[in-house]
Amino acid sequence: MWADGVLDLEQAFDDLYPKVPGLRQYTECSSRGTCDYADGVCKCFDGYEGKACRRATCPNDCSGHGRCLTNGEVDFMYTSHTPFNDGFWDKDLSQQCVCDRGYEGWDCSQRTCPAGDDPTTACSDHIADDYQLVFVMRSNVNTEEYFTLEYEDNFGGEFVTRPIRANACVVSEDCPEVQYALLELPNLAIPNVEVDELDLSLGSGEHAFLVHFNDPANSGKQNTMACNTVPNPNVAGAAPKYNPTGACYVFDVGVPEWFAGDGTENTLSLNGVNVTMEEILGTVEDGNVARYEESTACSNQGICNLETGTCDCLEGATGVACEVQSTFV
Repeated sequence: MWADGVLDLEQAFDDLYPKVPGLRQYTECSSRGTCDYADGVCKCFDGYEGKACRRATCPNDCSGHGRCLTNGEVDFMYTSHTPFNDGFWDKDLSQQCVCDRGYEGWDCSQRTCPAGDDPTTACSDHIADDYQLVFVMRSNVNTEEYFTLEYEDNFGGEFVTRPIRANACVVSEDCPEVQYALLELPNLAIPNVEVDELDLSLGSGEHAFLVHFNDPANSGKQNTMACNTVPNPNVAGAAPKYNPTGACYVFDVGVPEWFAGDGTENTLSLNGVNVTMEEILGTVEDGNVARYEESTACSNQGICNLETGTCDCLEGATGVACEVQSTFV
């Protein structure tokens, strides 16, 4: 603010940030350590690090099973133009563990056990598998264009498929091109899956692939796949180098996704073409009461050994995730 031709910084700051009395103050060793005046080096308290003790450390250095990242590195949206005067002040100061695949816990010290559907609740007629719809639009129908899918499994591992040719499948038939690309992911991330290309009367160069997660290892609602996550795979040095589709989207289309809270059925718009649940999944009776299969550690029928990542099944259950009922009453 200018007053009589002089910039009044204090008044300008009060006008911009009326609820904040002032900038966060710089202090010696960030008030999180003591200064050794003989050599000018900060002796940080436990839990802090850096030349001025300005960063929080990660617990147990993530136990050697994860990466220590700042809040800003974990979520690029965790930022602000005035970070010292709002809730984002610690975007480069607070750190957390991001665990490797198969590890969990605040310090990544615990192994992750396989998850499955509780076999004792499988008597319900309204338990649904997860379905996802991959909608692809080619920018030029006269050229070969490809897309990739990224999948995150229940161990926290992220995998990207090889490039998939968008027009490799036949409408209203099984689509082995997409199916095999998903089955080829490492570590048996998806042991089995069904994929079909649907006939939804879409425009030229548009394709809709229905992915059905039907394996017990992928029970419950799956993480929504991402499509074409590589920014530009058609430049020199890209590996692999391929011509990407003009657009690619993934939609959750499992039965529970189609119904609003009042039970009314929704529709899905694919580039201006409205489609219904029946057109994608077929006729589903009493779909409004359907729910996803469960996906819990050891299927609620065992105890997870956090040191080995294996399930110790209770009597009457078996399987890697205790997902199979072996005793019936």
